[in-house]
Formats: sequence, structure tokens, C-alpha cells
Amino acid sequence: METKSLKEIVKMNSSDLSSVIFYWTVYDPKYILCAYAELKRRKFEIPASKTTRISEFCLQYNQPDIETFLDVYLKDNGFKNYQEYYAREVTSEKTLKIKNEIIEPSNIIKAGKAIKNVVYTTLFMITIALIAFAILSSSRDTETIKNTYVFIGLLSLVSNFIILFQLYSAGDSLEKSAK
Repeated sequence: METKSLKEIVKMNSSDLSSVIFYWTVYDPKYILCAYAELKRRKFEIPASKTTRISEFCLQYNQPDIETFLDVYLKDNGFKNYQEYYAREVTSEKTLKIKNEIIEPSNIIKAGKAIKNVVYTTLFMITIALIAFAILSSSRDTETIKNTYVFIGLLSLVSNFIILFQLYSAGDSLEKSAK
């Protein structure tokens, strides 16, 4: 009897899953139950021709209906419902396992955002430097020149602290991403 994992089942289109139900006799019962549950999750309307096959399937396994059969299967495997099964089997795939290390994508995303903030801060510093250069080149007043240099110095100091903090945050997030 042919069977597939839930990860393979969710990649199939709805009409193929519907066909699996129609030809239930050549498939493992787990496959039929998961195909049915996936179609239900997608809110796919199962054609009337297939519903009679579902009844035959349930009769073969002495089950009153497919919903009861599915509930029994899920509970026997430690799940409250299909959503919990789906979440554990399919969405847990987002956590990658590489060389016995689990990579947490959410922390990598945080690191990427922190690095983008470094870029934004650097662009801000460049913009201010260009404005200050324009002021310095057009001004002859020593007080304006002095104040411009002080302003650039303070802004540069604050921007550098922001950059250091963001880089530290990015490194921290990357370090936490591998468990």
C-alpha cells in the first residue's frame, strides 16, 4: 500500500488528493485520512462521487464516519486535532537542522534587520556630512564653521554608538540562531 508523509501530502494539489480518496483501496489508511484532513483544511469541496468512496473506506475499517476515524487516528498519535498535527509536522520544517545544529530563522531575520539599521544610520551620517560640507564651503563666519564642526562631531559620535549597538545586536541574534 502506498503512503506519503504529511509534508509530501501538503505539497500535492487538491484534485490529486481528491483522487487519492477515490482510489483509497491502493493506499495506506493514514494516507487517506491525511489527504481528507488536508482537503478539509483547504476548504476544498469534495465531489459527491468521492463521498461515497469515503463511506466505503470507513466501512472497511469499521468506523462510523471519516471525522471519527480521523479523530481516533490523531489522538492515537498524540495530537488534539489536525491543526496541531499540521503545525508540528509541516511548519516545524522552518527550523533547519544543519550538522547537528538547529538554525532558528527568526533570529537570523533579527540580525538582518539590525544590519539594515546600520546601513540606514550610515546613510544618515553621509547625508549630514554632505549638508555640513555645503554649509562649511559657503560660510565665512568662524562661529558658524565652529558650530558646524561641533554638530558634526556630536552627530558622528551618536551615530557611531548606534552603529556599534546594532552590530552587537546583530551578532547576538546570529549567535542565538544556532542552538
